[in-house]
Amino acid sequence: MARNQATPITSSPGDTSTSSLIPEAQATQRENTPSTACRNMRTGTTWLNGSRHSPGATGNVGMLGMSYFGTIQFLIAAQNPPHLKAIFPYEAHTDRYRHQFYHGGIMNMFYIQWWGHVAVGMGLPRSLREKPEEMKKLVKDLMNKDEVQIYVPLYDALKYPEKNPPLFEGLTHPLDGPYYWEVSPCTKFDRIKIPCYMACRWSGWPIHLPGAFSAFNGIDAPKKIANQ
Repeated sequence: MARNQATPITSSPGDTSTSSLIPEAQATQRENTPSTACRNMRTGTTWLNGSRHSPGATGNVGMLGMSYFGTIQFLIAAQNPPHLKAIFPYEAHTDRYRHQFYHGGIMNMFYIQWWGHVAVGMGLPRSLREKPEEMKKLVKDLMNKDEVQIYVPLYDALKYPEKNPPLFEGLTHPLDGPYYWEVSPCTKFDRIKIPCYMACRWSGWPIHLPGAFSAFNGIDAPKKIANQ
């Protein structure tokens, strides 16, 4: 499968009431893994399609959010929900592999240091649930490596996978591929047709700044970019 041919994330019909959708998005965001991003994308798309029923709604919806809540905007916009008219992703990475976990194939230690101590456990990581025996062998091999044993956050992330599923998944997926493409907006830029206003701090280079430039260069729609 080519990088720009990632499996499309399709929305699914369901309850469109905000009371049922918003708590789901708030709860699942804490895990912040591809499977969670898929659920949040579907939740957001469904909510947007049902927003026309809200009191005083005009049928025109915009989105504003930072970091994960910026990245998810691109994924929702790529589904072309009819009531979404514009997005404003602020400090949003668009390539999960290159911007978040690995810079030029080298582990992004800024992300590891920033998130390595955080407990966001929502159960076992997706890969451990889907391929338990294969992942257990991989984890054992990784935990025997010197570079893992001398750095406690990496060792702990592998020993206690339920503590920080995103970090566990990043460590056990060192190469770019479908795992990352599924929820990397850069693989779906060609589907985004609405106006986009990207913004980021110049100091956001460890994760977010590349996403703003990537989106500006890759999206063929009305767009602006601002850096501060």
